Amino acid sequence: MLAAVALGAAIAGCGSGDDNSQGPASPSDAAADSAPDAVAVDAVAVDAGDGGGPDGNPATDAGDGGPGADATLPSADGGDAGASPDATLPDGATNAGDGGMSPDATLPDAEADAGDGGGFGQGDVSVDAPVGPTLDSPSEAMTDAASDASVATLLVPGSGLITGGMLTSGDVLYYDGNTKSYYAAPQDGGAPTLVYTAPLSLNSGYDGVLGNVAYVWAWNASTYQGTLTTWTPGQDAGVTLTGDGLAYLYQTFWASDDSAHIAYLVATNPSSNLGALYAANADGSNPTVLLPSIDINAATAAAECFPRAVFRGHYLVVSYCLVGGGSATTMVESFDVSNGWAPGTTITNFTEPFLVDYLDRAPFTFAFAVDPDGGAIAAATPSSADGGIQVFPIAGDGGSVAVDPSVPLTGNLSFTGSVTNPWSIYYNDSAGALHKANAANPAPQVLVDAGVTYFNALSGDGQWMLVSSSGSNLGWFADLSLVSLQNPGSPALVASQTLFDSLPVASGVYLYGGPRGFTADSTYALVMTDLTQTSDFYLPWVGYLRAMPVTSPSTATVLSKGYVTYYKALTGSKVLVTDNLQGDVQAATGAVDLRVVDPSTGSAVTIASGVAGDNAVSADMKTIAFSANLAGGPGIYVSPLP
Repeated sequence: MLAAVALGAAIAGCGSGDDNSQGPASPSDAAADSAPDAVAVDAVAVDAGDGGGPDGNPATDAGDGGPGADATLPSADGGDAGASPDATLPDGATNAGDGGMSPDATLPDAEADAGDGGGFGQGDVSVDAPVGPTLDSPSEAMTDAASDASVATLLVPGSGLITGGMLTSGDVLYYDGNTKSYYAAPQDGGAPTLVYTAPLSLNSGYDGVLGNVAYVWAWNASTYQGTLTTWTPGQDAGVTLTGDGLAYLYQTFWASDDSAHIAYLVATNPSSNLGALYAANADGSNPTVLLPSIDINAATAAAECFPRAVFRGHYLVVSYCLVGGGSATTMVESFDVSNGWAPGTTITNFTEPFLVDYLDRAPFTFAFAVDPDGGAIAAATPSSADGGIQVFPIAGDGGSVAVDPSVPLTGNLSFTGSVTNPWSIYYNDSAGALHKANAANPAPQVLVDAGVTYFNALSGDGQWMLVSSSGSNLGWFADLSLVSLQNPGSPALVASQTLFDSLPVASGVYLYGGPRGFTADSTYALVMTDLTQTSDFYLPWVGYLRAMPVTSPSTATVLSKGYVTYYKALTGSKVLVTDNLQGDVQAATGAVDLRVVDPSTGSAVTIASGVAGDNAVSADMKTIAFSANLAGGPGIYVSPLP
């Protein structure tokens, strides 16, 4: 179930109450539709607002949410790029709305809520926080070493260039706003490859990278349908997969871990309510229709139907709805990549768990979980196991295993699977207890007796989880605590709004969701505190980044200098941050610094200062590309990461 957040008052730019995928067509429509339709679900309001497309201007679209016309976004699929703080909306106008990437999170086609920004219902607000960690002050943030800007190398000269991602090969994907063209530039000094040039009649500037596959868009501003083009190293130019793709901030394009195969959605009617799921080789060859007629309505009220997908092992697993809108039958199905995309298991009428941000691309938030080896799927259906979570063989060649029939999954509860073997299932109950059960031979145990209402982040080593006991009425959460996934115990408070001027906290607030909340070595929990809402649609929240060791002593350290717009875990305990936001914080359109901080050593190195903030990090975490105007002039620069 969606965890949208409406506090009752209509805020400019809220999600529309229309159940359509485009949103209002005019400013007058937007004004009439500005208030979200909310219904209480155990003190959590559910936004029935619209879904919208990549237009995303609250002034004209009241809550739709994809990329604006020629407005480049972070290419967040591969974790490669941070939000560009100076991104504009259609017609070049900055967002005047509140832009809440709140727990009601965003509107479709979008990962960002053009809407209310609101938090949880009032009954959810109060929290008696235990004694918190030892805190330092934002003024005690790590002192920078000398700037490393001098080692940055100009890769591509020119103004109006924005990084879109870095492929596994090291090629840097970028967009040239002057010519509406996408390029891939090798780092060895060779000439960039023209991937695709968008026609003047279409919007452009939306791109991304998944492994060794680049994808770029050109789309119709009215329908959000458009041309999806991909490129892989060795190709002379990009390959257009379809002219009816969905240029949404909802994920509509996927690539396998080995970058050998892809999957993508195609609209099959002008209103973008019906579509098909295709699969192909990464070079675009051998396209295959996997699901010919599915619900792709991007409206908020039908968000559980919008397809989510995971490649794992030699399978693709997809959740979707048969045609029919929000009342359609929900399905989870697997497809065997190694056997001509042959169907595997099918789970009918799955239960949608609680979802803080329904545009979150982190698999641990999905309505299904896939084991690390790609051999099993966990999901729940009310038709069996008393509605509890079950484990199904991914190939569909055996019966299911009930995890814990005593705890039926509902729209107010959460579950996920461990990221390591042996595979375990984690789930909470209505009393806020956190349970763990081995997927193959369930023997449920209680890890935490109470206080686990929302799941926030999983550590990469599978040892820890960040959770919350309640939401904030301002958006996001009132508290964040650390719990062990191995040993029973009590939550250890990491951050609480009561410690930070009653401002919300979260594990991460930048667009698209994805990995967050821990350093790569899982030795530190990472949290955003002092969250402040902005009026920028693409950067709706800023705050301070803090780190706390997962083991004693529990001292929270401020990593950021000023407000953070984005962070990414690198190697070890190092973290890339775009911070020190300049200018009008409320507008969030100022320049930022690119810095690498390490809570284990207390070191901080500035890569570049006063830059736009768009960036792309290499797969080995050793190189960063970013747009800037440094000593070599404007262009795309690359620099080694410390």
